[in-house]
Amino acid sequence: MKKDYIVDYAGYTLIKIFGPVMRLMPRECAYWVGRMVGGFFYFFDGRHRARVFAHLTIAVGNTYSPSEIKCFTKKFFRAYGQNAVDLFLIPRITPEYIKRFVTIEGMEYIHQAFKKGTGVIFAGVHEGSWELSNIISANLGFPYCIFVREQRYPKLNSLLAEYRSQRGCVVIKRGGARELVQIIKTNRSFGISIDQGGASGIRIKFFGKEASLSSGAVKIALKYGAVILPVFCMRTHGPRITYFINPPLEIKNTGADDADVVRNLQKLAFLFERCIVKYPHEYLWTYKVWKYGTEREIVILNDGKTGHLRQSQSFAAIASEVFASKGFKPRIMSVPVSWKSPRHKKVFMISLVLGIRSSLRAAWLLEYCLDKETFSRLRGLQPDCVVSCGSSVAGLNVFLSRDTGAKSFAIMRPPWYIGLKNFNLVVMPRHDNPPRSGRVVTVEGALNLVDEKYLREQSILLRRDIRLTKNFIIGLLIGGDAGQFVLDKEIVCVVIEEIKKILERYDGEVLVTTSRRTSAEVEQVIKKELHAYSRCSLSVIANEYNNSAAMGGILGLSSILIVSPESISMVSEAVSSGKPVIVFNAPAVRARHKRFLENLAEKNYLCLADAEKLEDTVRSIIDRRYSPGVLPDRARVHEELKKIM
Repeated sequence: MKKDYIVDYAGYTLIKIFGPVMRLMPRECAYWVGRMVGGFFYFFDGRHRARVFAHLTIAVGNTYSPSEIKCFTKKFFRAYGQNAVDLFLIPRITPEYIKRFVTIEGMEYIHQAFKKGTGVIFAGVHEGSWELSNIISANLGFPYCIFVREQRYPKLNSLLAEYRSQRGCVVIKRGGARELVQIIKTNRSFGISIDQGGASGIRIKFFGKEASLSSGAVKIALKYGAVILPVFCMRTHGPRITYFINPPLEIKNTGADDADVVRNLQKLAFLFERCIVKYPHEYLWTYKVWKYGTEREIVILNDGKTGHLRQSQSFAAIASEVFASKGFKPRIMSVPVSWKSPRHKKVFMISLVLGIRSSLRAAWLLEYCLDKETFSRLRGLQPDCVVSCGSSVAGLNVFLSRDTGAKSFAIMRPPWYIGLKNFNLVVMPRHDNPPRSGRVVTVEGALNLVDEKYLREQSILLRRDIRLTKNFIIGLLIGGDAGQFVLDKEIVCVVIEEIKKILERYDGEVLVTTSRRTSAEVEQVIKKELHAYSRCSLSVIANEYNNSAAMGGILGLSSILIVSPESISMVSEAVSSGKPVIVFNAPAVRARHKRFLENLAEKNYLCLADAEKLEDTVRSIIDRRYSPGVLPDRARVHEELKKIM
C-alpha cells in the first residue's frame, strides 16, 4: 500500500539521519530529548492519547483513579520517546554499557535454567524497551536468539535486523519453528513476546477481557521441557533500566494438549498482568491488544425510566444479533446511574456545555458527580458498546465510550450541547423530526423487545395463570397520566362499554392490564366494570399486583389490541406484535404524540378511533380482514449496526 511505503521510507530515513546525531549527544541529553518528544506527542496526538487512556482504563481502571490513569498516559508517551532513543543507541550498546546502566534482578534463575539442560525461553510482552532487552540478553554471556515476525515495513525491518545482528543477536524469523526446536535441544535460549497472537493466536483473558496471545513458547515448553523465564523491565531514569527475571513458570502438563496450552498461557498472562499493574506506563498501550478477542460487552446506562430501559435493551439485543452473526460472543450488562444530588448532576451538565467530554480533560468529574456505587461500577467496565436512552445519561455515554474506546449509541435526540457527532449512531423516531445525517437512523416508533420469540415465550407464561375459553380475544392496554395529559375515567368507561358490545357480538373475552401511571380513579372503573365480568379472563392493576408476563402475554394471545394514546412505548410494543391495533383518541395528547400516532395510522400500522366508535372500527377490521403493516425499525437498526460493528 502507498501509505505503508511512505511510512516505511520516512521511518527508515528518520533513523538513518537522526541515529548518528543522537549517538553523538551525551546520553542524558539524548534521553531528555526523547522524553520531550514523547511529551510533545502526548499533547498533539489526540487519537493515540485517547487510545492509550482507554486501554489503561480497561486494564487498570479498578486499581487506579481516572486522575492516576491520566498521569500514566502522559508517562507512557514520555517513556515511549525514550524507548525510541534506545533504538537509536543500539550500535553503542557494549558489555561495559550494560554493566553501567542496566540492573538485572533474578540472574540466578537464568543460571539455574541452563543447568537443567533443556533450553531456556525468555518470555516477555511489548513493554519497556523490548528491542534493548534483546541486545542486553545477547551480551550476557549465554547463547541467545530472538524470534521475530516480519513487519509490513521492509526497510525498517532490514535496518532493525542490521542493528540486532551488530550487537550479537541471532534473528529467527516467523516460520523458523525447526530452528527454535534445535535451539532448545542444544540448550540455548531465545526471546519471544507472547502478547500479539493475531488472528491465529490463543484466546485467553488479559485484564479480564479476551485477547489473542501467542502460544509458541508454551507449546515448546510442554513438548520439549524448556524452561520459560518471564521477563519484565522498567526504566528508572534516562538510560538506567532494571530487568526483572521472574522465577521459572511452573508448567502443568496433564497430557491434554490444547487444555494445557490454554491453562499455562493463562498463568503466564496473569503473571504479566501483575507486573503491568505495578508499572502501567511501560506497556505498549497503542497496540489494540483485545482486537482479536471474540467476546463483546454491551453496556446499558439505565436512567431509571422503564420505557428508556426497554428501548436500550431492544437496541442491545439487536447489537447482540449483529455481533453473533460475525462470530462474536456478546454479553449485555445494565448499570443503574445515580448522581450524588441534583446539584452534582447539574455540575456534570454544565461541564458538558463547556465541552468536557472525557476524563482526560477532567479526571475528577465523574468521581465528583456520580454516587459511589455508580462510579465504582463504571470504573470496572470493559465495554465494546455503550447504549443510552434519554438526555440525562447521554453525556455519561460520551464520557464512558471515550474513556474506554467503545462504540457509542444513543436512543432519542441527544441534548443540543452534546450533539450527534459524539455518537457512532443515534436512533431517533420520525415524530422528533430527525436531521438528515449518516449518524442517525430514523425509526417509526420506540424500539422494543417484541418479536415472535418474545410473544411465544410470554404467551406460554401467561397461559399458566389464566384459562381461555374463546377464540376471539381483545387485549386492552391502559396507560395513565403523563405530563399534561390526564386519562379521563369517562373515556375509559366508554371504551369498556364498547368492548363489552364487541365481545357479545363476536363471542370473545378480554385481557386487560394497567400501568403504574394509571390513576386511582381509572383503576376503580376497571375494577368495577371488569373484575367480575364473565368475559374478562385477566384484569391486572399494576399498582397492586403486576404479573410480569401480563404485557407480553396479552400481546401474544390477543386477536385485536385496544390501547390508550399517551405512551409511545406502549403503542410501539402493541404495533410490533403484528396484531391489529386500535388507539382510542383522548383530549390533551401532546403534539409530538399526535404526530407519532398519525404517522403510524397513515402507514397502516394502526387505526385511530374515537372511544364511542370502537365497535364500528373492530367490525371494519374483521370485515375487511385488515392486515397491519410490520414496523421496520429493528431491521433498519440492524442494517446500520452491520455497517458500524
